[in-house]
Amino acid sequence: FFFMKHNPKLLKTILSLLTDNIVEYACYQIESGAQVLQLFDSWAGHVDDECYSEFCQPYRQRVIRGVRQQHPEVPIIIYMAPGPFSSGGRRLESLAQTGADIVSVDHTVDMRLAMAILSDERVGLQGNLDPQLLRDGPLSDIKSRASSILNTLNGRRRCILNLGHGILADTPEPHAECFIRTVQSCQSTER
Repeated sequence: FFFMKHNPKLLKTILSLLTDNIVEYACYQIESGAQVLQLFDSWAGHVDDECYSEFCQPYRQRVIRGVRQQHPEVPIIIYMAPGPFSSGGRRLESLAQTGADIVSVDHTVDMRLAMAILSDERVGLQGNLDPQLLRDGPLSDIKSRASSILNTLNGRRRCILNLGHGILADTPEPHAECFIRTVQSCQSTER
């Protein structure tokens, strides 16, 4: 955060270089077989609105535009890790404005609120089971919460049930299997 306040010009130069390299690497991933991309931003929820508008949003938009110019057919998901400035879904709309196809909703945001904020169904939703629930269980709670999210999303087009953040390294495999089987059983009953 030091450069944001004390040397914004240098930071913008660094961010531009990173942006160009991210576009190049994302395109390489696609050319190597990736069928979808997810841009994951760990820090944007921790910067105030002014810094977010100046140092985060424009560079994410450039990444998405750059990838789209070369690979318009590949879906792009955008995610922002939870932070004090993104709580309550506060930045979901700005994530949708990046041009991404799908906005990934973190586990701290109620999916009903996310659907209300992003009511335009041209933007899909992904999320948002709490990774700690997946790790700690019990299995009945994992199944219940996954089913609840699925019921909330029922009828909405372009949805992906996923975690609301990355899977924790010590998550027991039977817990992950329970989550996957719950989603699969719901999908098979909807067909």
